[in-house]
Amino acid sequence: FLLNLVSTNENIAFIFIPRGKNYFEANNFPIPKNLIFINTLNTYDIIRRSDFHATITSTCSIEALSMGIPNIFINIENWSIKYYDHLKQYKYNYFINNVDEFNKIISNYKKVDKNTIINEYKFFISNNYRINLLNAIKTIL
Repeated sequence: FLLNLVSTNENIAFIFIPRGKNYFEANNFPIPKNLIFINTLNTYDIIRRSDFHATITSTCSIEALSMGIPNIFINIENWSIKYYDHLKQYKYNYFINNVDEFNKIISNYKKVDKNTIINEYKFFISNNYRINLLNAIKTIL
């Protein structure tokens, strides 16, 4: 999927953050110039500097919305729907099944100010982490 996507969008940089140490060793294919593998930088810094966050099932999709970045869920074998069907009802979440649908989203998307997306998803992440954690511990114990 990724190689097909990258080859149809040569003017777009795709940053892939692999999970696991053996990923690079397991792949023996030529890597296109616009496909960048990074596993040494902070994932959140990469996401907040991106136009889109694309994933199959990553929990970073929740954090991406809280940083003002829309999601494209790549619904391979129905995994995205299985995990994130509840997000279909909200804006800035796009579920796709193939490269053509992905390309349609990125070519037709009207860029929105990040603060608009952040305000839409205030209910996901609360400020005052330390206080919230202490309150949760008190409630549980």
